[in-house]
Amino acid sequence: LDVRIFADAPKHAGQAAGRIQPSLLLRPELFVKWNDGIDSLSAIPVLRLDAVDSERMHGDIRELAWRHVGDGWTFTSGIDTVFWGATESRHLVDIVNQTDLVEDPGGDKKLGQPVLNLAYQFEQGEVAMFWLPVFRERSFPGRDGRHRGAIVVDADQAVYPDGKGADHLALRYTRTMGLWDAGLSYFHGISREPRSVLGFDAGGRVVAIPYYDRIDQLGFDLQGAVGDWLWKLETIGRTGYGKDFAAF
Repeated sequence: LDVRIFADAPKHAGQAAGRIQPSLLLRPELFVKWNDGIDSLSAIPVLRLDAVDSERMHGDIRELAWRHVGDGWTFTSGIDTVFWGATESRHLVDIVNQTDLVEDPGGDKKLGQPVLNLAYQFEQGEVAMFWLPVFRERSFPGRDGRHRGAIVVDADQAVYPDGKGADHLALRYTRTMGLWDAGLSYFHGISREPRSVLGFDAGGRVVAIPYYDRIDQLGFDLQGAVGDWLWKLETIGRTGYGKDFAAF
């Protein structure tokens, strides 16, 4: 049982008037393995029932994946949740899964992603290759919801200027060097982070329309345990998302 309590009245027109937002979250987990652990199946369905925000009442499959472990390699097929990166407050590198904003306005909760993943482990680290056959749009709070801006996001009018093809690919190389863990990644496909353009809904109200660019992103993350300190770095370079940029 999840209850949000707001100290102040709603700020924007259309938001639910109440300051208490109860909801129920069901998140069972199933894990089975066979062949002496060589094969395994994990399943994590999620169902949210919300008393206020209709967009927050939804279901998703976070995981439904089969994994096979070979001699120096691992193959994963199905729906999975993959995390890349090292930092706590802002995850620049993490890009495989789409963000679920109705579950967490901070962006830490992710939608399940259909994926085929082949990872090779060797003495110098691990190389993982991903094919992402399905793109998932970002979820946004509805007009009733409290965690939204003044302009409602109308996800039904999402724009794909370069098409919605399934040619989403990702690569990641990771290596441990003494006290340091490093990761180098590359992503090609539709950005998980849409831009917004203004438009109108069926009722003539101004709304924000998600605009999904096709991007290329190169990322690097580093984490080191030095004495009593844990040093972390994430940095990316991205092209295709408006003007090319870098961030760290």
